[in-house]
Parts: sequence; structure tokens; C-alpha cells
Amino acid sequence: MIASRFTISILFSLIFLPIIGLCQGGPPLVTDDPGTPGDGKWEINTAVQWAESHPSSVVQFPLFDINYGYGDHIQLNLNTSLATVKDHEAGQPSSQTSGLSLASIAVKWRFVDEETSGISISTYPRYDFHHSLASDDPLVNAPGNRFFIPIEFSKEFGKFGVNPEIGYASYSEFTSEWVYGLATSYAFEKEKEILFEVHGRTRVTGSEHEFQYNIGTRYLLAEYCSFIGSAGKTVSAYSDGSIAWNVYAGFQFRL
Repeated sequence: MIASRFTISILFSLIFLPIIGLCQGGPPLVTDDPGTPGDGKWEINTAVQWAESHPSSVVQFPLFDINYGYGDHIQLNLNTSLATVKDHEAGQPSSQTSGLSLASIAVKWRFVDEETSGISISTYPRYDFHHSLASDDPLVNAPGNRFFIPIEFSKEFGKFGVNPEIGYASYSEFTSEWVYGLATSYAFEKEKEILFEVHGRTRVTGSEHEFQYNIGTRYLLAEYCSFIGSAGKTVSAYSDGSIAWNVYAGFQFRL
């Protein structure tokens, strides 16, 4: 049960996952930002993500985060992954199971632009659901579905960028949550950034909190391709969760 609950926490906290310039949030971070790919343009993130704690480890590979720009202010998003969960509780034989994760679809709408208003603001409603190919194993996928509605802000200060996000997550089988994050970036060269975020969740019916940090980078490799990576740790977990290390590494293609 502990392994299952930890896996649920990791999958919902970390799977959901572009932008040229000082974009702050988005892959490889958990916190999202108001940026969109641009009209008719694609942004495809493909990665491996690993989370390790006692008594479970979760590897998502391949992980796909696919985005399409419908106009300059709207982004359509689809993501899913193949998840492998290993239970290595002390004193028990190790067990491993794999399967396709839930699918996640979302639409981002940036309704305020920094160029005209001094700050960018967007909303990014997301629906995570079981599909016909998704694993029914509770170690891979939590039962039920999730609807998440956040609002994102971003502001640039020269080479620095700041990007807070706050939202409400409603689960069909679990207690609803407030979700919040703060991402920052520093561009040491054009399209080469150092990233940092703090991200948390709070259950609406109690005082339990979960809190993590991530340090990452986006590094331009070619005109249409960047390396994206991050590493971090859950420093405070729900009572039915676990402290976890997590690593994300992949490539972002802009087409």
C-alpha cells in the first residue's frame, strides 16, 4: 500500500509536463509558464524520468510531452509515458511491473502578454484519464481521473525570469489539492538557462503538505533542439507518501 501511494504521488506530481528565451517553467520543471510555441509550431519533449525512494522506484521511459501552437496565444498538449515501477521493500523479494501511464490532455490560453502589459498570464486546464491501453495495475496508475485548473504568471528582469503558478486539482478517487510552484531562470547565454523551482501540494481537507525543489537547465544544442534536464528532491511528503529523489533528462525539439 505504501508503494502504491508513493507511486501515485510521484506519477501525479512529476509526469505532467518550451519555449525560446526566458520561459522559466515547463519541462524539465513541474511548474508551468504562460509561454506557447507560436502559431502552427510544434514543441516535442522526449525524456526519461526517474524517482527513487524507500520502498519504490519509478522510471518513465519513453516520456512524451507533445505541444502544438494554435495561434500565438493557445497551446494544445498531450503527454503520456511507459512507466516501470520497482518495489524493493526491505526483507521482501523485489517485484517489478510496467505499463502505459494515464494520458493527459490540456489547453493553455495566454490572455495577457508581457509585451503589452508588463506581465504574462495564462491558464492551463488539464485532464488526466485512463485510456484503453493504460495499465490497470495500481502500482503504475492511480484509480480514477484528475482535473487540474491552474493560473500561471511570468515576468522577465533582464537575464532573470520569475514564474509563479497556483491551481486546484480535483480527483475522482482522492482528496482534492491546492498545487503551487515558483520557477526562476537565469540566461547565461542566448537560449541557455539555469533553472530553479520550488513546488508544493496541500490537501484541501487537512494540514498535510508535500514540498519539493528542482535545479535544472535548458541548453541549446542546435537551432531546433535543446537538452533539458533537472534533478531535485521531495523534502516534505504526505503521511502516505515518501521522501524521494527525482531526475529528468531529455531533448526538446521545436519544429
